[in-house]
Amino acid sequence: MRHRAYLSGLLVTLLLLVACAGSEGRPSVITQSTPTPELPRESRSTSHRLPFAPSRLALDSQRALLLILSKDGRDLAVLDAKTLDALGEVHLSASEGVRSAGGVAVDERSGRAFVAQPDADRVTVVDVPLRASISTLRAGRSPIALAFDSTRQILYVANLGFQSARVAEAIPGSVSVLDVGSGTMTRTIELDGHPSVLALDVERQRLYLAGPSREGPCAFFSVETSDSPPRTTTTRLTDCVAAISLERAGGIPYLLQALAAAGQPITRARVATFDQSTYLLRPLAEIDGAPVDLAVTTIAHDVRINVLVARSNHARLVTLDAQGKQVSDVPAGSVVAGSIGALIAARDTARVFAASSGSNEVLAFDQ
Repeated sequence: MRHRAYLSGLLVTLLLLVACAGSEGRPSVITQSTPTPELPRESRSTSHRLPFAPSRLALDSQRALLLILSKDGRDLAVLDAKTLDALGEVHLSASEGVRSAGGVAVDERSGRAFVAQPDADRVTVVDVPLRASISTLRAGRSPIALAFDSTRQILYVANLGFQSARVAEAIPGSVSVLDVGSGTMTRTIELDGHPSVLALDVERQRLYLAGPSREGPCAFFSVETSDSPPRTTTTRLTDCVAAISLERAGGIPYLLQALAAAGQPITRARVATFDQSTYLLRPLAEIDGAPVDLAVTTIAHDVRINVLVARSNHARLVTLDAQGKQVSDVPAGSVVAGSIGALIAARDTARVFAASSGSNEVLAFDQ
């Protein structure tokens, strides 16, 4: 029998985080915690109600478009990133058998979008200007996260694989390297784990991935894609990673980790940086709430670390400075059991977008 990883977006990450925490039961990931008082901030927020529960977000900065994938992975909404006005919707034609959402990436040169479909082991290519899906690309087992190199026209696909207590049934995770020009898979990078999150440093040609490991709770992978064959360095972690975001100027990877004692619900998150020279994590700050997503922005050398967390039935957007000092803590929609969320930051602006499937909306924060 062929197994399938019918998991989507943050739901994948949350389920994996609970497993990494060593729980033998099925405790709720989102739990009640002590409220954090509002901090003064000078910002404005707007919102847009969606016709579906959202999961992943992507930005086309060239065309000022915000793309929002539905939780079931079947529909892609197109919004004006400046006004949040709805511009159209794409029903993914190759969605038969698809029940969950994977990652979304954008080619800003052509206006195409790529949507991972973990249930079908493929990536659907969408012509956003035409509002139509135009082709599919073969990927590995359960593609869950994407990163696109527009300069080299290469799409990197993190494949979750299949986890099983029986070694013979387990399928390790991998990275598929796709040439989007020819539509072919040029390389497969095998990993000793099951990556669920992915970030790409285009300038340094370096991939960062994280997920559960067969030899420990979690593993963090750094892949030098310019080497032939690509060189992978694995760092074992005791706390699992929910998200990775890069500070563009210096290429510093920031990690969002889940903190929980064995068998206990996840109620705290940690932000840490990864030192590429020592392969060690440097803890920066801890935040109340279950980790959801992370987006780092740099405006005029001013680094802002935006963290989306869940507290009870509410999502919160917490912003830190480069030293880990909390700058703000504001509402970011509602959360229900099993819901997901996402966070993305506009390039070279102070705008951050957050999506919540609990309230079926996307919010824009101008910081």
